[in-house]
Amino acid sequence: MGVWGILGLAPTADTRAIKRAYAALLKQVHPEDDPEGFQRLREAYGEALELAKTLTPEEVARGQSDASPAPDSPGLGGFGRPNEEAGPRAQAAEPSPGALPVWGQANRLARRRREETAGQPPHPQPEASAGNRTTIPALPEQPAVGEEREAEVWIGRFEQLYGNYTLRIQTEAWRELLEQERLQQLAFKQVFQPRLLVFLAEHPYLPRAVWRMLDRIFYWTDDEIGLARLVPPGFAAFMLDSIRQASELRFDYLPKDADFDQDEFLGLRSRGAARLRSGSLEEALEDFDAAFRLFAGDPDLLRLRATALHLMGDDEKAEIDWASLVGRYPQERDALMRLADLMLESDRASDALRLYQRALDLLPNDPHALLGLARCYRELERFAESFQVCELALLLEPSDIELRIRLLELLEQDLERQLVVLKRYPGDKETRAAAAECLFELERYAECERLLTEAPLYGWTSAMKTLLGRTLWKLGRREEAGTGFDEAVALAEAAGQSGYEARLHRGMYRMEIGQTESAEEDLRLAAALGPGSPQLAAAWGRCAFESGRFEESAAWYGRALQGKPDSAYYAGRGRALHKLERYAEAIEDLERRLSVEPDSQVILQAHGDCLAKLGRPLPASTRLELPHSRGRSGESKEE
Repeated sequence: MGVWGILGLAPTADTRAIKRAYAALLKQVHPEDDPEGFQRLREAYGEALELAKTLTPEEVARGQSDASPAPDSPGLGGFGRPNEEAGPRAQAAEPSPGALPVWGQANRLARRRREETAGQPPHPQPEASAGNRTTIPALPEQPAVGEEREAEVWIGRFEQLYGNYTLRIQTEAWRELLEQERLQQLAFKQVFQPRLLVFLAEHPYLPRAVWRMLDRIFYWTDDEIGLARLVPPGFAAFMLDSIRQASELRFDYLPKDADFDQDEFLGLRSRGAARLRSGSLEEALEDFDAAFRLFAGDPDLLRLRATALHLMGDDEKAEIDWASLVGRYPQERDALMRLADLMLESDRASDALRLYQRALDLLPNDPHALLGLARCYRELERFAESFQVCELALLLEPSDIELRIRLLELLEQDLERQLVVLKRYPGDKETRAAAAECLFELERYAECERLLTEAPLYGWTSAMKTLLGRTLWKLGRREEAGTGFDEAVALAEAAGQSGYEARLHRGMYRMEIGQTESAEEDLRLAAALGPGSPQLAAAWGRCAFESGRFEESAAWYGRALQGKPDSAYYAGRGRALHKLERYAEAIEDLERRLSVEPDSQVILQAHGDCLAKLGRPLPASTRLELPHSRGRSGESKEE
């Protein structure tokens, strides 16, 4: 009896009909009761799928006209082997070099090659032991008949689980099967693995978690060369990619009913993803379009197709896919970001702004979403907000070069805008102060001083005098800086203003030059005049540290960190915790600062002492030198 007779079908190219017939027969044949019949049924099913790919319409019509009702069907135990009557069509052609193989075809070729070389000496295989995870166990030359049959029973369990799509995508169902003790025994794994590889070649569409469970049993990623000896190269690459895929392609969005061919869809999606990675964009798009015609609601397919379209330069169609994905699945943050990027690039900053904000709702304080937000604010000429957002992103990712460059660009653009206004209206004090602030942030201190010292022509404000004091401090002119802060406080009092900024910075200045008591007085007044900012809390922490109140210092730095995750604040709290002998906590804070300023001698010394107190080794790269050009507490001058 041939392939079609076993399945009870006339020759057909309809793969769904083949699968339905196979599924119906599976209910009658159980691998535990009739392993040989089950094996013949499974082989007939595989051969029929291969034949369906090559049958012409004329052959299908002729086969259907020749088909007659079968006599009383014997039990499956009486079926002949399907390949006895399969004819030349069962011998699939070798895939062309570089082509993506059809896994069932590729594995049948590998099986045929093993059969042809069965009498030849085997290739040398590395030895394996129960505790060795570096090699793949080889198939014994003459496995026990009982183990062969048991392996087929196991394959039947795998096939039944795979055939039920609802169960197939449940990790727990596979874990229950794969964690059985029998699959941990080396001798049985040697017998079972070749049959499992044949099964996987014909049933490859499994969730990443299942592939990784299998890898933990058979160690394929630990021995890629050994895997390449067992399966064709294309399938070996597919297996390794399925295990290692960084961005998982999901299975749970597909229809689960029997009328939908999940494997046909997953095969197109998988092949398209592989072609996309290899740069074959047009071929990948063809696969994605074919999969889309089968089912349009898979978010990963929309994401892949939009990516291919974008890489091909068709952003209009890419945007349609991203928008469809966002509309159907509003929690897909990656889609929100990509759609926002496209809108921003096409001068729709207002629309992009809303999408970046939605992305930040899903993952607050994400630096790259913040960068997109800052770019939107810049395009909308909301420069102050753009600057603030970019500063926050830099605090979260201080080593991000793109963020730093973007911040400098924003400052330069804002400065140019302010200078244009000043040329026309030189007496505009707010614009002058804003331009000077930009120069200060750009560390162009000499220019900042020149711009501010023109102020007597137009009058001073407390904010401008405060900024002049900070600038002179940065230029190393400490006495002049002190005078500037005093004048800033006096101007605020004379104008009936709060003088919060003036007193805050004068307090920090006085603390730096060792006037701790007067510094605390200024900070106390600043706290009464304005809101509790992170900068003020950190200044209080510094004062308390200098006065030996380490518990209070750690608490104040903790408040500062709640409002702003600045590495300098971590350094301050870490040094206070070090003094309190809370060494493990101190190490964590100090290392945050060292990641930004690895040569800070004060922090290195405190960090090394904490390690020594806990009996931990000092890092080999640590170099301790005498502090120089630092303030009394070893922190950077001003801010």
